[in-house]
Amino acid sequence: MTGDTGEATARLVVRKAFVEVGGTAVLRGFSMIRLVVLARLFLPEQYGAYSTGLIVLAPGLLLLQSGFRQYAVKVEESRLSAALTAGLILTTALSLATAAAMALLAPALGRWLGDPDLATVVYILTLSLLDGPTGMYQAVLDRRLDFLRPKVTEAVAMVLGLGATVVLFRSGVRPAASMAAGHAVMTIVRGVGLIWLARPLPPIRWNREEFAGAFRFTVPMFGTSGFAIVGERADDLAVRYFHGNTALGVYTVAFYVPALIQEVALALDRITLPVLGALDTLEERRRAFADSTRIIAFVSLPLGMGLAGFSRPLLHFLLGSDWVGAAAPLSVLGVAFGIRAVSGTNWGALAFLSDQTRYVGKVSVANALLVLAVGVPLIYWQGPLGGALYALAYALVLGPALRLPLMHRALGDVSFIRAAARPLAASVGLLVVSLMLGSQTMAPVAGTVGFVAFIGVAMAATAVWDVRLRRMLSGS
Repeated sequence: MTGDTGEATARLVVRKAFVEVGGTAVLRGFSMIRLVVLARLFLPEQYGAYSTGLIVLAPGLLLLQSGFRQYAVKVEESRLSAALTAGLILTTALSLATAAAMALLAPALGRWLGDPDLATVVYILTLSLLDGPTGMYQAVLDRRLDFLRPKVTEAVAMVLGLGATVVLFRSGVRPAASMAAGHAVMTIVRGVGLIWLARPLPPIRWNREEFAGAFRFTVPMFGTSGFAIVGERADDLAVRYFHGNTALGVYTVAFYVPALIQEVALALDRITLPVLGALDTLEERRRAFADSTRIIAFVSLPLGMGLAGFSRPLLHFLLGSDWVGAAAPLSVLGVAFGIRAVSGTNWGALAFLSDQTRYVGKVSVANALLVLAVGVPLIYWQGPLGGALYALAYALVLGPALRLPLMHRALGDVSFIRAAARPLAASVGLLVVSLMLGSQTMAPVAGTVGFVAFIGVAMAATAVWDVRLRRMLSGS
């Protein structure tokens, strides 16, 4: 690839990155509206009962994310039909098997946790697992760099799912079951929409070698999905088991809000994988990866540090006084998720690009061991705050220690971290000033205004300070 072509591709990365991040931010705005409605409608204990059902559902969802879609994104165009066929067969079989397993285990889990209604919630949520094969149609859209229309589809699905929840609850259906049914409606509508958007669909084409290749590609991750499940959900289960539904409701909401930051950052992962694959030289890849990190940090760090500084008035204003108990863990999690932007959120793109899926499996094992050895004891002693403290320790030390070796091998160095230095300095400095001025003791409306102002000032300061970012924002 020539220098001019590489520069043109880099500009395409930036444009698509802003479309993807902007679209994801808008979509997460819809998600926040959904959370506000649910929090205003239900108590923490009721939301915790619904969240317990999602914990049970999580193993099936993680199994369905074991690399099938990434495999379809990375194959050559001539192999696409066979790769999609293989993925559809594997994900359909896996969806049916996991849905049946979750349904069979639900009554026993309900007895173990002392929740007789859990089985009903799980039965409803298993409908969401049938959406698994639609991830292959998302792969088609990823290859076309079509990121906006799926966001619109998901927003529509979210509105319809929320509407179903409200209607069912007002009709007398129990709170957790109402939320579970709304979740299922949202997932099914989104899946149907993705299939519609992916037209014209590649033809179905069976190829035994491609099937074997897809299976071999995903086996390293599939084989360690059990560890991934532990790493992803052991903290939620520990909160529920040791402290009950109310604590789980508080923890879920505290985790949900800053996790939206992570989703905005991970949105770049779908861009980074196909774009890095189009760049020939290591220097071009290094520069594109640094630019994506710069954008992630520019968005994520002001949001995370703003949540840390204004969590209490913001929760009071948005969700009501019943949820202010989530303020302390939310503050810690805001810092944690903001810091993750510094250490390479989109490292997964490098792993898939270089066929290092076995390394992803090793990271899953390490995550599981760490959450059991460190996270669960902290939750036992400190409840939701303990889970937040573990997330902060992971963001600062444990996560980078696991991810940076792979990134160093793939890029030759980890100089991309410097791209996040100025956004980090601006956001942390402003956070210190805000806390000194008493941001956590502000009235709900004033604190919410302060949060919005914090984000604007931090982003503006970063744009003024970082010349490369300013050029990217201006399109020059």
